[in-house]
Amino acid sequence: MTTFTKRCLVGLGGFALAACVGYYAINNSLNGYLDYMVWRSLNGDAGKGVYTPIGESTIYYEIHGTGEPLLLLHGGFGSIDNFYQQIPLMAQSYRVIAVDSRGHGRSTDTAEPLSYVSMSDDTAELLEQLGIQNTRVLGWSDGGVVGLDLAMRNPGLISKLVIFGSNFHYEGLIPDELIDPEYPADGELLNFPRIAYQMNSPHPEKWPDFVKKLLIMWTTQPAYTIEQLGDITAETLVMVGDDDMVKLSHTKMLVEAIDNATLEIIPNANHFALVENPAEVNSRLMAFFAD
Repeated sequence: MTTFTKRCLVGLGGFALAACVGYYAINNSLNGYLDYMVWRSLNGDAGKGVYTPIGESTIYYEIHGTGEPLLLLHGGFGSIDNFYQQIPLMAQSYRVIAVDSRGHGRSTDTAEPLSYVSMSDDTAELLEQLGIQNTRVLGWSDGGVVGLDLAMRNPGLISKLVIFGSNFHYEGLIPDELIDPEYPADGELLNFPRIAYQMNSPHPEKWPDFVKKLLIMWTTQPAYTIEQLGDITAETLVMVGDDDMVKLSHTKMLVEAIDNATLEIIPNANHFALVENPAEVNSRLMAFFAD
């Protein structure tokens, strides 16, 4: 082996090591998001998202894995990608249907105000299109509110429901700077959601209108009653971080209102525990869905 060859090999080895160290550092700083992107690139279902017309919207969804259906509903300002810590794991056991709610992610918006009822109707229509008559559901934040509405108005459609960090009445949220219809669309708290929206949305210029609609929804909806929650027949797991954005007293009222519901409080966790505490959250989710 020549000196030149040895130097090349040493150089390539150093480059590979630096690349691995860099990947690890970036992946760690992003809570494993790079691992998810690698999984998507290697997964046979990657890039097979579907756009389907529902009412005046075009709803984007992806299906990963096979088996019994498991529907994922993301939160406000979010998209399917918010479940990057859950989708690869759940796709090993279930047919995961992940949906971008109207106006969010890659789905289009309408001229109507945003509402949990309309997003629930979109979801019910999508399930009908897919021929799904019974499914497990995981809803995070606003997605959990949509899950509650879906369960209340479609008895028998949901076998098991998990909601994380969700309220059944707008007064259940802890007061926050962002929960204000006058919060500016270019405000610092919306920097990351704005970038994600403008990368994915088919109409990125509508960001200011979308922000206004969503913040109005948060301050006026939902407004379900204890009696309405009593209509839920699905076995329900209500999860919340011990430092979440929903009042704990409100969460306990929600659990008490649903006949077949249990509460799990994730210690040392906030509203983003599905991303920041995935090992603890995922083990509880998978155990509940498997029972």
